[in-house]
Amino acid sequence: MLGISSETGSRVRRAETYHNAHVIADHVAILFPTAKNLDAVDPLAAKARAYHGIIRALMESYDIKSEKEWEFEGLTSVANLPDLIEWQDGLTEELCKIDFSGLRVPDFPIDMERVGWTGAVITGYNITPEGYVTDKRILGEVPKELFSHTVFEAMDKWKMDVDGLDPGCLKNRTFTVLFVFG
Repeated sequence: MLGISSETGSRVRRAETYHNAHVIADHVAILFPTAKNLDAVDPLAAKARAYHGIIRALMESYDIKSEKEWEFEGLTSVANLPDLIEWQDGLTEELCKIDFSGLRVPDFPIDMERVGWTGAVITGYNITPEGYVTDKRILGEVPKELFSHTVFEAMDKWKMDVDGLDPGCLKNRTFTVLFVFG
């Protein structure tokens, strides 16, 4: 008799649970309107995005592949969540694109990695005309106050190339960091 091993069955159940949670988190996150600026971000909207992020981090930690669409009780996942803050004055994400590839990545806190915790931090910030981060703040974090300090440490060292960007591109930026173990 062929069957699914308990390890495989457990992995399948875990994948189904995370997929279902991801779909629900998508639908909660889109309930909130986009904000006009960092000061207007609804804390519950940011928290919903952070929970959405931690579910993605858990899925990546367990090597559960993301699919474009999942279904849970008639709900389908949202492929692209709307921006947390809307772009102003005709600017778009594409027009304001900044290359983050050369910037320092936040360190995974050793204590959190040791116990196998994942995390999600959503930050808001502005950029000076010289390319440095200013006015940084935590918009949402799950679990609370465990990962943000390493994000801020990394952001303090960032120097971005902002030459040629419209000054409006330097304001009301958001950045999401997922802490994935494994």
